[in-house]
Amino acid sequence: ALAGSLRRRLETAGNVDLVARAAPEAVLSALGEHAHAVHGRVVQGRLEGLPLRVFCASEHDFGTVLVRATGSESWVRALGELPVSADEAGVFAALGRPPVPPCWREPEHLGLEPPERFVERRDLAGLVHLHTAYSDGAASLRTMAEAAIAEGYAYMVVSDHSQTAAYAGGLTLEALERQWAEIDALNAELAPFRILKGIESDILPDGALDYPDEVLARFDVVLGSLHSHFNLAREQQTERLLRAVENPYLTVLAHPSGRLLLRRRGAEADWERVLARAAELGKIVEINANPWRLDLDWRLALEWRERLVFSIGPDAHAPEGYADVAYGLWMAQKAGLPPERVANTWPAERWLALRERV
Repeated sequence: ALAGSLRRRLETAGNVDLVARAAPEAVLSALGEHAHAVHGRVVQGRLEGLPLRVFCASEHDFGTVLVRATGSESWVRALGELPVSADEAGVFAALGRPPVPPCWREPEHLGLEPPERFVERRDLAGLVHLHTAYSDGAASLRTMAEAAIAEGYAYMVVSDHSQTAAYAGGLTLEALERQWAEIDALNAELAPFRILKGIESDILPDGALDYPDEVLARFDVVLGSLHSHFNLAREQQTERLLRAVENPYLTVLAHPSGRLLLRRRGAEADWERVLARAAELGKIVEINANPWRLDLDWRLALEWRERLVFSIGPDAHAPEGYADVAYGLWMAQKAGLPPERVANTWPAERWLALRERV
């Protein structure tokens, strides 16, 4: 059984932890070249370049070993002495508490109750944040729409890059007109499925959104994202983000920090101020589901789970990218989000109503 940070679905993992109903000698033999040493009931080795630990258990104590190996260490320590049980349900029953899902076992979750129900894939009606061949996507608008229909979605928000993002084929005004015409035609053909006219607008260094207001006003949904100037001073970055959030045409603050996990630190800002202003103005904040991003960080989303509405954005550049929604759901679950706090559960009409308020 999977254990450790992988089972808890952390955004990064430093090792692979498993629990096996087997003696150490049997595990050592089965792993072959991947096993290096045995320490008590733990077999150590390497797998795909990562440290590997296999915790050996018997039928009698498998549940206890699984709880302990899953962690997190501080969360398990807070449980007190673990009773011996063949399964996890027995461990929690003996402790006199309901079972806790692995995603809710971080130090940040101590003292917090999980939601009555976590958001799940079956709750999502729409795809929000995807790219087509109009900018840097690999597939046509039709292909992306037909793939969304095949996945059971009722609508999608197309969000190609804006004109400043020339490096990503950002859309000129002429290209926008062509795309909007194609969207109108596809909406007539593919109804009741609907394509919403969106854009991923660069947040410029001064916090303005790409395109003049008269163009921004024609979109159904405007996502605003950082794609440059990540190293601004904290106060300057905060003011930049605040100006973007206060733009009446902004619908979604997308991948807010711009981080790339294991590659690039995100922008430093006073997130308390930025997210408070977003909540005050009714802006949606994205949990970008691309596995290199997973941004907004789930820890911040956890803090704001009762004050903000979030979207889960696959940031897909091809139909295969829709599968990344699963990673976004993992982060949303770690943040304790119920369905009503995720805007992808809305019908398309509710998204359009946001624009009507501008």
